[in-house]
Amino acid sequence: MPRIKFYTRSFDLRLYRLSSGLYRGLKDDQGNTIPCVRLTDKSADGYFYAMLRDKDCDIAINIDEDAFLTDPQALRDLLRLLTSPSGIDSGEASQPACGQPGGAEIHSLFDKQNAVKNECSRREGQAGESEESPSQPAEREAWWSRDSYIICQAQAGKNITSRRVAEAGESEPIVNIGYSDGDEATTSRDPLITNPFFNILDLRAIRSRFDRQAMKRLPQDREPYYPFFRWTATNFNTLYLPCSRHTDGMTTIGNDLQGRTICLHTWFSRFYSMPTWLVRRFEPEQGTQKQRIDAIIRQAYAMRGMQVPRFGICDNIIFAIDKTLRWLIKIPQRIANLPAKWAARRKGFSRNG
Repeated sequence: MPRIKFYTRSFDLRLYRLSSGLYRGLKDDQGNTIPCVRLTDKSADGYFYAMLRDKDCDIAINIDEDAFLTDPQALRDLLRLLTSPSGIDSGEASQPACGQPGGAEIHSLFDKQNAVKNECSRREGQAGESEESPSQPAEREAWWSRDSYIICQAQAGKNITSRRVAEAGESEPIVNIGYSDGDEATTSRDPLITNPFFNILDLRAIRSRFDRQAMKRLPQDREPYYPFFRWTATNFNTLYLPCSRHTDGMTTIGNDLQGRTICLHTWFSRFYSMPTWLVRRFEPEQGTQKQRIDAIIRQAYAMRGMQVPRFGICDNIIFAIDKTLRWLIKIPQRIANLPAKWAARRKGFSRNG
């Protein structure tokens, strides 16, 4: 029986307590309580390397502190699916990684399905008038724009894995498959990358091939964790899960393959415990994030039939001490990382220029 753990990269203890309250105490198929690990003061990529170093864990369930588990049974079913001998695709023992694709712009992949489907139909109609029009479904998939591939497959109700994406993009570098609607803010840079707000990772399989030097050679063009997920997508058959946008216009609804809601991911957790006046001073468009996140927390707990925890004076003192410690560590880390960040930015500008 694989040893399973929950991992969370956490900066805000209050938010972590609210999130972990929805999965702390859950049991695996053998009736054992699944341990919860809060990792603090880790970089966006160092967090995953810390998981790999934990030899007492076989399967890691990574969930952000601003992601709220709504269906434990869907999570258990997904765990069984990923670790089953047959896996998702024939010829693959298992899918050592899963998550929602597309980086922080995940919504553009699924919110615009109908627009892409209509565009694909339009192209088919135009091609139908020529002698070179594709007639078989497999030919149509290869002929359609690479940028639309994942969306069209999701629209067709197919499971999306990195192997299938790679097969559709054999003539192009795998990291160039993406979706762009022309808007910089909603363009998917690389849908092969799974977003780190919710992942299941088979650490045993990843450790068996792990190559840090090969990972360092991969492009880090947007987030520090991109090389890690690029490496897993090209070395394993990553399973991509569907998602949609919440009615609040910002929260991501993460689903399983049956469409059940596994979690709600709010984004912008860094503003959760900041005073509103401070947020409005430096990020005037983000001043209402705490109210929105609190509403999602209430919804997630209601979906589970649970009461939102109430914290007392002692809890609030602990939260304040923890937050002070986090900032005392984070500020020097940020300052130390500035030269590397500037160098990466200059490299990106030179590559794009």
